Amino acid sequence: METVLQAIKATPWWVYILFFYVLYIGIRALKSRTMSVNRIFIIPLLFLFWSIWSLIARFQGAMDLLIWGIFIVIGFTAGWGLFQRYKIRADHKKLLIRFPGNYFILILMLSIFAVKYFFGYMRATSPELSPMLHSLNFVVSGLSTGLFVGRTFAILKKFGKAKHEKLKKS
Repeated sequence: METVLQAIKATPWWVYILFFYVLYIGIRALKSRTMSVNRIFIIPLLFLFWSIWSLIARFQGAMDLLIWGIFIVIGFTAGWGLFQRYKIRADHKKLLIRFPGNYFILILMLSIFAVKYFFGYMRATSPELSPMLHSLNFVVSGLSTGLFVGRTFAILKKFGKAKHEKLKKS
């Protein structure tokens, strides 16, 4: 229990803000909602930025780039496949899209946050594990980024094929 309290005390303030933001986005995804098509790019762009920043900050050679790239492709493929069954509604004139609510985004984002937090904690408390965590960080970064980018492209494809109907932002 003392270790958990120490970890909580040593956690930077911005990690708590990030956690509550991730939780907020995930909870909002539980309900059906209508939004501008442009907004579906926010999460993938945030993950892509975070992933590239992580790659640049921890880059040690071509193998890092290879691992990251392979898992971007795997994540993209999984994200594309998972969201092919997603039923959306589209207003092509106002560029609005209506999503059904689901638990997937909440679970995925909290899982990614927990894994990244754990890696940061282990890196700080057990430096001898750094080499193993180094590669795993690129696996998680590539996979999570690929999932969200693949999801976005699948949704855009569905938006393009969806029958037009009038929608209002929710």
